[in-house]
Amino acid sequence: MASKKTKQDKPNLMQMIFSMIAAFCGIQSNQNHDRDNDHIDKVGFMPYIIIGIVMTFVLILALYLTVQLILT
Repeated sequence: MASKKTKQDKPNLMQMIFSMIAAFCGIQSNQNHDRDNDHIDKVGFMPYIIIGIVMTFVLILALYLTVQLILT
């Protein structure tokens, strides 16, 4: 089954961030998954690794701040 190529083959930064959020939650759509795989095949996975590390740091920081807020 051939997928239709559109002008949005290359995801922008916000689409990549939302894809990473969806991947963190495990709710990525097949269309976005295919778009991301095509983009990774073309440019590599480094942008997704960087976004994933930043998002992990933000998650840990948010959890830490939430616990500190509750404990004070």
